[in-house]
Amino acid sequence: MPLTIRPATPADLDLVISSFNSTLPFLASVGSQSQWGTTPFSERPDFQTKITDTLAAAETYRTSATGPGVWAYVAESVEGDDVLPVGAVTAKDAWFPEYIAPQPQFEGEVKGARNFLYLHVLVTNFEAGEERRKGAGATLVQKVKELAAELGREVVYVDCWAGNDGKLVA
Repeated sequence: MPLTIRPATPADLDLVISSFNSTLPFLASVGSQSQWGTTPFSERPDFQTKITDTLAAAETYRTSATGPGVWAYVAESVEGDDVLPVGAVTAKDAWFPEYIAPQPQFEGEVKGARNFLYLHVLVTNFEAGEERRKGAGATLVQKVKELAAELGREVVYVDCWAGNDGKLVA
């Protein structure tokens, strides 16, 4: 199925939350439930607020270029007139999550980081089915890489969960 990318908006909140929720059964099926646990994201305190704030910041930045550099995109599977959102990504300019900086193995990289984007969130919607979401993650990563090039950024940072014997890292 062809995939298209569009800017995400605050109206995509339910898509993002349901996409996160949809990953939990899959992660459990491959022995990775420790990555995000078993509590649905829709039931987690402050999760909706964090996603709402990120989507709002991205919308503000996209429409007015004010505030922190935040970008959000949605991948959609297109089959005729049927357009189905299948994933989302967010990126932030010159930013690291607070859990990265204190890690001794990243200290030098964080202190020396210049001119970069951080791929903050990448999630696909398992409820869309494998056929519809196939390639969505790669397409969204490519969009962030293209954005970095357009902005003249030298590097895109991303981290991933190292549990389950590093299967996601591989």
